[in-house]
Amino acid sequence: MPQSSYAAKVSAPSLMRRAACLAVRTINIMVEEELCKLVKEVDFALEKLVGIASKKGNLVDFTCKDRAGAIELTDKLSKHGSIKAVRLYESTKTRVAIGWVPIPMENEAIKKFVETHFCKVDYIYSKKNKLGLLSGLRILNIETKDIKENPIPSYINIDGFECYVSYTGQSITCKYCQKPGHKQAECPVRTKDYPSLSQQAEGGNDTNSNQN
Repeated sequence: MPQSSYAAKVSAPSLMRRAACLAVRTINIMVEEELCKLVKEVDFALEKLVGIASKKGNLVDFTCKDRAGAIELTDKLSKHGSIKAVRLYESTKTRVAIGWVPIPMENEAIKKFVETHFCKVDYIYSKKNKLGLLSGLRILNIETKDIKENPIPSYINIDGFECYVSYTGQSITCKYCQKPGHKQAECPVRTKDYPSLSQQAEGGNDTNSNQN
């Protein structure tokens, strides 16, 4: 049988996964010896590592032998004073954005609503704009497995205020009927409730076709 090309091997999904890898940003640029010393300082066995790759500036990639090691090292490095940021390439968390939120609404009220109706929230914070002013956008951190089991729709109503929700892997839901798979403009329930909307759309299409 003919061997697979190098390009095919590199592009194979199984080779592109980085479940055992983490990206680290150190406060100061560190050389290889310092990085190895850092690993020992956080009480992580070098034998659990496959490699350490220094990137541009103070960015470093650590590759462990397995996922468990990557999670352990991420946790330990996050508590070290020389680390500015650390994250798994394949995170166990999902970042959820909730918009159209009234600025006076407390984060605790949003957290309570999400946990009551959907899943546990690790933490929540208010997003600010470039001027340092609150923007009406709240960011939540949720376990990916939890949000997959209890997905949050595209629109929710918190204390009488409609808010939109967006996150990676989310299935779109209709603003009108709250059912998945279509947008409000394509909603069959809305069309049934308001036949004139469908007629207007058809009329607009006819007009456009005549112009063409």
